[in-house]
Parts: sequence; structure tokens; C-alpha cells
Amino acid sequence: MEGLSRMLDKAKQMQWISGFDVGRRNLINISHFLYADDTLIFCGVDRNQVLYLNQTLLIFEALSCFHINMLKSVIYPVNEVHNMEELAGILGCSIGTFPTTYKGLPLGGKFKLEASPLTISLYLMSSRVLKQLDKIRRKFMWEGNDKDHKFHLVKWSKVELSKHQGGLGIKNLALHNICLLMKWLRSSVLESEKRKKAMRPHFT
Repeated sequence: MEGLSRMLDKAKQMQWISGFDVGRRNLINISHFLYADDTLIFCGVDRNQVLYLNQTLLIFEALSCFHINMLKSVIYPVNEVHNMEELAGILGCSIGTFPTTYKGLPLGGKFKLEASPLTISLYLMSSRVLKQLDKIRRKFMWEGNDKDHKFHLVKWSKVELSKHQGGLGIKNLALHNICLLMKWLRSSVLESEKRKKAMRPHFT
């Protein structure tokens, strides 16, 4: 999928697709996310952008021999989009609605913060990354989308406690990361043992 990622970056560089901006001072433009064999792509509602996106995907299929199953693909409108059926027809995919979920992660609508799992099971996150993620979570919790600064009334360590302990039950990312790594390691060991047992009769 690295090839598709580079092609989408190039499409954004050539202003074929626009993506969306994140941040206030140091803006970051995001055009896509990749996870395993799934891809989230962000572009404007302009018909030409969707045509360029479709062309990019067709070129990727031709060069890589991978097939993109548009019957399983979904296009989601953000805010009000009047030409959704036309855009979906260009791509040959179905139209979805918010709120929805992606890999267990809630998208759109009013979701509880503690109900949003993070896919952090494959890597041990550095303390720097953890601090940055917690900073984003704190800012979202206390300020939301407001531009004005608001005071954080409760220590984050208190917020991370379970509801029975007087907190909000928001996950401690460092602990959650380690737990998911251990779960992944256990699954890997069990899978390895199954393979050994399956191969054993062939060598006896």
C-alpha cells in the first residue's frame, strides 16, 4: 500500500485532491490514512477532484495488479453535499452516513471520548508520543472546537481513573499500549504453537 500512499501524496501535490487541514498555527494537510489493506481518502466535493481520485485509483490498479473492490467501498459526505449520487457514481461505490465506525473507532456524531479505542497494539509508543496524544485528548476534552483557551479543572491522572474510582474511565494510553502488545504477543505465540502442531505429523 506504500505505492498507493505515494500516488495520493502526488495527487495532492498536483492539487488533484485537496485533503483537509489539521491544527491552528502549524497546519498539516491530510489526504489519506492507511491501515493494513484499508484506506481512508479525504477530498473535496468538486466533481473534478473525484474524477482525478478515480483516475489515480485506476492507475494504481494497473501498475500494482491489486484490485480495489468498489462494491465494498463507501463514500461519506461531510456536512451537506448536494451531488453525492453523482460522486458515488463516478467511483462506483455506495453512499454512507454519519455516525459510523471504522475499525471500532467512532466517526461523526456525538460519541463519548472513553468509547474511542486507539489502534496502538503493534508498537511500543515513546513517552514523547504519549505526551503529545494526551495533550490532544486534554485539549479536546476541556476546549472542544472552541478557539478560546479554557482551564483544565481536573488532573488528567484523575480523569484516567475508572468511574468506580471517581474518574471518567478514559484509557491510560501507556498502560493500554502495553496491554495490547502483550495480547498481540500471546496471540503470536499461540499461532506459532498451532503451526508447529500442524507440521509435526509430516515429520514423524
